[in-house]
Amino acid sequence: MIEGKHIEKIAKALSITVLIADRKGSTTLRPGRTSFIDTLQKSTVLMIGCPLDENTRDMIAEEELKLMQPTASLINVARGGVVNEQALVKALKEGTIANAATDVFETEPATSANPLISEAPPNLTVSPHIAWYADASLENLQRIVKRNIEGFVEGRPENLVYQR
Repeated sequence: MIEGKHIEKIAKALSITVLIADRKGSTTLRPGRTSFIDTLQKSTVLMIGCPLDENTRDMIAEEELKLMQPTASLINVARGGVVNEQALVKALKEGTIANAATDVFETEPATSANPLISEAPPNLTVSPHIAWYADASLENLQRIVKRNIEGFVEGRPENLVYQR
C-alpha cells in the first residue's frame, strides 16, 4: 500500500489540487480534510490508499461510485476489498465513471473467477501488486542473497529446498 502522504507530495509537486477525504460517515471534519462525499463528488482522480479493516471493507461500492463524476478515474493502491469489485465492474460498463486501475484484488492471487479479470472491462487497467518493491525490501533481498551465497561457499548453506 502506498502511503497517502507520499501520494499527496507527488501530486502537489505536479501542481495537482489534492483533497484528503475524512473517514466515511464522519460527522466532524478533521483539519485539512474534505468530507468523504465531497471528495467523491469533486475528484477527477480518486486514489485510494488506506488499510483494509471493518470500516473500509467495501468503502467504495455502487452508491459511492454513483456520486463520482462520469469523467472520473479511480485508482486503488490500497488493499483488495476496499473497492467492491462487482460494483466497480458495473460502474465501468455503465459509464458511471470513466476508468479505473488497480493492483490489488479481494482474493489474491487473482484468478479468472475474479470479476475484474473475468469481465475485463476495456476501461480497467490491472497490474501486479508490487508493494514489496520498496527500497527496504530490495535491500533486505540483497542482504539475504549475499548471505546465502557466502554461506554456500563457506560450506554452511541456508534456505535450502529439498526434493524427495
